[in-house]
Amino acid sequence: MSSTKSLSLPTLADSNFELWRQNLNLVALALDLPDVLIKDLKGSDCKRPKDFYVLAQIMLSSLSDRPRAIAVAAGLPDDITPFRMLSRLTKHYKPVLAFNDLALRREFYQLRFQQFGAIDLISAAIQSIAAKIAEIEKIKTEKLKTEPSFILDRDMIAVLIGTLPPEYDPEVKIIEREPKINFEMAVEELRSREVKLQQAADGSGVRFESESVNAVRNSSVQRCAHCHRTGHSVDNCYTLHPELHNQSGQGHGHGNNRGRGGRSN
Repeated sequence: MSSTKSLSLPTLADSNFELWRQNLNLVALALDLPDVLIKDLKGSDCKRPKDFYVLAQIMLSSLSDRPRAIAVAAGLPDDITPFRMLSRLTKHYKPVLAFNDLALRREFYQLRFQQFGAIDLISAAIQSIAAKIAEIEKIKTEKLKTEPSFILDRDMIAVLIGTLPPEYDPEVKIIEREPKINFEMAVEELRSREVKLQQAADGSGVRFESESVNAVRNSSVQRCAHCHRTGHSVDNCYTLHPELHNQSGQGHGHGNNRGRGGRSN
């Protein structure tokens, strides 16, 4: 990876553990270290030991200014691995969310496309949080004997299309008019639009390059500083040097150039 400056995690709080966990997965993938979150690997066990410690530091940085997180971090040894750190944080934060589906629902409805920048990434986050809410609802149904209130497909679609940029409006209108559309179908529709937008962006780059080439070519055409016509320089201007016209013959060997010197002899 060429740069890690842009990689970061949201500050961990009681209400955003699932979003923090989702972002942690993305950071690990960006560093090409997905295994360190599912295996207790040390830096020396990885093919990218430097990025291993970068990941650990990013995780620790996201714990700042949070009493619970600081307490968790204080109990960690200096050589803690990302896997152990995640396991310890999960142990501390999961109980907080055991029945707190409202915190997850708030997190769910606050998801923004701008946080992820790609249809696949935001759709994965939507599905992950919806699945966690479903787990909580099942537990509540069993232990509290309450009626389950799951996140519906159309709720997931509403979050998905709710903050898309205007470029997705044509597909959003199609999705809104389709009564039988499900989340997977909506994602596929928007993914197709995303590909078209990327292709259009690539195409505009090609057109821009062509226009730039044409501009360079046009700038190489001679323009007389005296009569301001193209096709000759001031040294060969018939208006300024009429004798050149008589010496070289009619049209100066360029066809009908009457008027370039303002007259024809």
